[in-house]
Amino acid sequence: MNKTKKTKSTAVATVNPVNPVNPVQNSPADIAGALTTQYQAVVAATGQMLREAVKFGAMLMELETIVGKAQGRDGEGIKAWLAEHCPEINYSTAIVYKNLAAKSATLIGGMGLQVVAALQGGEKVTKTDGEVIDVPAEIIEKRDALFAECDSRRKLEQAYFAFMAEGQAQPKAKKKASDPLPTLSRKEAAKATWNIFMQKATRRSLKDAILLLGEKETQVCYDNLRDLVNLLKDHLNEF
Repeated sequence: MNKTKKTKSTAVATVNPVNPVNPVQNSPADIAGALTTQYQAVVAATGQMLREAVKFGAMLMELETIVGKAQGRDGEGIKAWLAEHCPEINYSTAIVYKNLAAKSATLIGGMGLQVVAALQGGEKVTKTDGEVIDVPAEIIEKRDALFAECDSRRKLEQAYFAFMAEGQAQPKAKKKASDPLPTLSRKEAAKATWNIFMQKATRRSLKDAILLLGEKETQVCYDNLRDLVNLLKDHLNEF
């Protein structure tokens, strides 16, 4: 295991390991090299594939803060940046990994720089002004606990749905302080999440609103919903 870690660190030796996507420290070529190396690590990974995929997604989340969220319009945004600097990276697959990283970030504490750095395997963050700060031990512990519990994409999705369902159910439970809070099982939490989603997704007003979306918004919605459809299809095949 130690030999594997040494090999990976050597592969990205030209990129500062504290913040491989930091534009203050690294050129576009360095950032592209780090992304490509990590993308290849995801493809080659076996038992650690989810962790490597989330690491790549977290790198994309950081890159997005630099180049913006535009979907390639006028050569801007993360899609255009990847097309120019990392043509071997499949954009649709990259967005799937970025969504996994965003869900992982939510589960361990939010979208802050320290959380994103922790998901990249780092223990320090280099801010845009050059200051280096430590990632709190609590965040690192939560990260490691998450990957210990979720060793597959399906388990991570289930954990995220359960977490979001609990957050939505809690305010209703607080209406009567004297009543004990109900404890939802993971299955019940998942059902609650999808019931809420399907109620909104099947509204006629939502379907009519599609025609009012721009290209950028349409692409984002399409990518995210396609990911959900693929997950549902995979789950159906398990029955």
